[in-house]
Amino acid sequence: MNNIVIFSHHDLVRTFLKGTVESIIMMSPKRSDVVISTCYSLQELESEILTKSHLTVIFDLDEVSKFEQFCIFKHAQRYINKNHLFLFTSESEVSTSYETLAQVSPFILSKTAPPSQIEAMLYQLIFCSKTSLKAKCSMPARSLNRKERAGLTQRESEICRHLLSGLSNKDISILLGISNKTVSSHRTNIYNKYQSKNLLELYSRFKV
Repeated sequence: MNNIVIFSHHDLVRTFLKGTVESIIMMSPKRSDVVISTCYSLQELESEILTKSHLTVIFDLDEVSKFEQFCIFKHAQRYINKNHLFLFTSESEVSTSYETLAQVSPFILSKTAPPSQIEAMLYQLIFCSKTSLKAKCSMPARSLNRKERAGLTQRESEICRHLLSGLSNKDISILLGISNKTVSSHRTNIYNKYQSKNLLELYSRFKV
């Protein structure tokens, strides 16, 4: 049984994160093996870390003091793998604090990130966290065959891989040296070829 625990001081954030995780879990044939719970206090979160096995923690850092963060990180380091810890923060991605937090877990994201990027990283956290985030979520052979059947062009295949890795249109445009508009156009074509309306539906074609 895999346990996913969500902590936030804010009701709206807890609701958003839980809803997003539930949408992702529904795509998995093993969804009955996953239990999602929410914590309203740091004491509850600490107890979950200390007592539950096969645990994945989604930790909203807002309004949690540095000392309290340190205490939770210390427990997490001892009882769970850092690839099973997702940090959600209002810190700017270019700030020193953000860089420091990135040393705690590779799964860290600013709240300014678009919903599609949040969904992508949570997907990797839940299904691909046995490998490093930088290694990305590799697609099995059957998925590559599906890609060929979908008739993607070489450029679309490249962009599709980056989309599944959680990169935004802007990130992909910078990486490939093309315009944001071009990436958006290719993204639309990819969705159409896979009969997907959004990134989550695209992920369902590449279940791991």
